[in-house]
Amino acid sequence: MRAARFITTAVFCAAFAVAVTAQNAEVESVSIDDMQFPGLLVKTTQPGRFMDAPSVRTEISVQVRGILARALVRQRFENASDHCVEAIYVFPLPDDATVDEMRMKIGPRTITGEIQERAEASRTYEAAKSEGRRASLLEQHRPNLFTVSVASIGSRESVDIEIEYQQTITFDRRFSLRIPLAVAPRYTPSGADASLPPMRREPRHPKRNPVALEIDLDSGIPLSTIASPTHELQQVPLSATRTKLTPRDVEIASDRDFELVWTPRLGAMPQSASFSEIAGEHAYTLVMLFPPDLAAKPAAVLPRNTTFIIDTSGSMGGPSIEQAKQALLTALKRLHSSDRFNVIAFSDTAQTLFGEGRRADPDVVEDALRWVGNLESNGGTEMMSALQLALAESNHSGEVRQVVFITDGQVGNESQIFQAIRDHLGNARIFTIGIGAAPNSFFMRNAARAGRGTFTHIGDIGEVESKMTELFHKLESPVLTGLTVDVEGKAEMWPESVPDLYAGEPVVIALRTPAATTLRGRIANQTFTATPQSSEAGIAKIWARRKIDALRDSVFTGADAENVRKEIVALGLAHHLVTEHTSLVAVDTTPSGIDPRSCNPELVPINLPAGWGGLEQSALPQTATPATLWILIGLTLLLVSLLLSPLPAARGEG
Repeated sequence: MRAARFITTAVFCAAFAVAVTAQNAEVESVSIDDMQFPGLLVKTTQPGRFMDAPSVRTEISVQVRGILARALVRQRFENASDHCVEAIYVFPLPDDATVDEMRMKIGPRTITGEIQERAEASRTYEAAKSEGRRASLLEQHRPNLFTVSVASIGSRESVDIEIEYQQTITFDRRFSLRIPLAVAPRYTPSGADASLPPMRREPRHPKRNPVALEIDLDSGIPLSTIASPTHELQQVPLSATRTKLTPRDVEIASDRDFELVWTPRLGAMPQSASFSEIAGEHAYTLVMLFPPDLAAKPAAVLPRNTTFIIDTSGSMGGPSIEQAKQALLTALKRLHSSDRFNVIAFSDTAQTLFGEGRRADPDVVEDALRWVGNLESNGGTEMMSALQLALAESNHSGEVRQVVFITDGQVGNESQIFQAIRDHLGNARIFTIGIGAAPNSFFMRNAARAGRGTFTHIGDIGEVESKMTELFHKLESPVLTGLTVDVEGKAEMWPESVPDLYAGEPVVIALRTPAATTLRGRIANQTFTATPQSSEAGIAKIWARRKIDALRDSVFTGADAENVRKEIVALGLAHHLVTEHTSLVAVDTTPSGIDPRSCNPELVPINLPAGWGGLEQSALPQTATPATLWILIGLTLLLVSLLLSPLPAARGEG
């Protein structure tokens, strides 16, 4: 009988093992939205699910000239299998990047991508694929997430994909350049209207997909410092303002984003800088209005009503929650007695420290410090409820209303949150603080933009004190208003109205005019004149990108979506830009001789960011449980208990 029980239990355990193995095999597959780092995907038999294909090497070279960065991302892939594959190359970019070039290299041939409306480009690609031709298709999946489909990669064949993009360098008291390299899963609330399923896979190799990186930096102005808070650097000076920079390691792991910062020598007075480009019948000008050096001009203290939101979800486990708590504790200690404040923590639900904002008296602040110190990470990322509570906070007359949002931003329902911010912001400003090695900068930056605030990234606990000090210098500084720009002749300017100059961050304006022009305006009571200092290629694309951003935002304020789509298509085609409605497609006219029906998938796992916490069985917390798996676990435990229980004594014969 014991043997029979053993056999029965073994059968059920084997079934359980098979079920778990099958589930883990399914866990390995990803969707396009799961990817936020350079990688090649191959199709599986499950619609919309893909597996990683092997990559050999990634090379990224960036050229910085003044406030513009031009980047080339080159990645080589090899199909080491004995069959052909159709693959998808997935890569993240800075959310303000403008992609305009794509090349596919196979052997001695180079095929350059042409810009087409998205549906037409897809048809071009599919037609080439059906004929057995090699083809590639570059599409924008989100403003910071792109895909390149590559058809008919033959057995033992290598393919090089080259992407070029440009962006405006971020300035927040210092210049910073971030290059996304890592992947992080995102949480999508149950029932949310989003295409981002939670990532359900497990990292196996911490140093997969190495990256070689080189930066040629010419600031054009004297600098105080050049540094990277994420990697050790080697610096080779080339001139008084130009430096070649590489990580100390020849190849770096793709488990964290790369960041470079450089600090200019600003004066005590506001400054301006401008650059121009003549393209076609128009002159394009980019103007930057710089605030004064905060150290040279101490900030005034204004009464504030600040609501701090801290993310305590499962994805914030490990170093992230400690960084977030340290950032919040630092912020609370800087409050003045004239300030009012409240704290909201959220995971599956949101909870407030106080029923309403309290004056920052010493005993009240001490209570808040203890409350924050006891917070732990667990559960989902129900961000909307926390925002609704924060934006519903009442405001007293004369107070500056601020919301400081500390999170990794790993959510899939970004558009719903952006809409909620626009609908309920009122006179508040939202300042986002990104935590971790690879925060969702697209969400963080755009939430701050919709909230008329700024985005700060803290990638290491050693940065908390300095970056929070810089942020609060800004928050405690007076807003410089009354900015105007006067242009001779008709001009199209983005943003359409000049925003206030918030101390610690510049105002950036992109204009299109019939001819080059001098700009005049006022900063507070001071007059400024901005004459373009140099001609830089790419200003026209920066202007087009800013107009596209404004058009996209206009949909949330009632603009006709179809008219907006047509305008974005026209801008994409005119300026050779990849947008949500235009794509780059490249087709090799030489037949490959490959039957596309013979292409099969391959399986390769990928990396998660360094220090990622909160993953159990490689999944984010979910609102539903894997019921089948739990049933199998229960049956297995039941049978094991039966096996281990003593058998009843044999009944003797009478």
